[in-house]
Amino acid sequence: IVLLILFVCVTGKITVDCKDTPGFIVNRLLVPYMAEAVRMLERGDASSRDIDVAMKLGAGYPMGPFELADYVGLDTTKFILDGWSKNYPDNPLFKPISLINQKVSEGKLGMKSGEGFYKYENVYVDTMEPVNNNGHPRTGVRYSQVDYNKKSCRIYQND
Repeated sequence: IVLLILFVCVTGKITVDCKDTPGFIVNRLLVPYMAEAVRMLERGDASSRDIDVAMKLGAGYPMGPFELADYVGLDTTKFILDGWSKNYPDNPLFKPISLINQKVSEGKLGMKSGEGFYKYENVYVDTMEPVNNNGHPRTGVRYSQVDYNKKSCRIYQND
């Protein structure tokens, strides 16, 4: 394990310790956070936009829970909650959420489908290069860019 920690340090990363828990640290906190936000919406406590704004301004988060759920993908969020709910049926944080299930069944998966909790018009995700199906360059401005393990994922928004 010492060699692994040394390798991580040499690559400029930071390690953290965590027991074997569903989602480890980040997803264990983020998925229930997104789920509780959807439950607040279902109860009529606040709108998705107001919850997002409150969490960005009040907690300093770069994205609100609905923006994050749309970014992650509602199908991915549902898949995680379904698995955790099956493996930990007594944990109320992992209970399936009817609104997420409904949106997924309607094909509203978030940014990747063009609609989730928000609508994303003229937005497309390109996992390789900014070219269309014919190999021609796409026009538009870069909306966001992510690089996970050297696999480029660019999100563009057309002019």
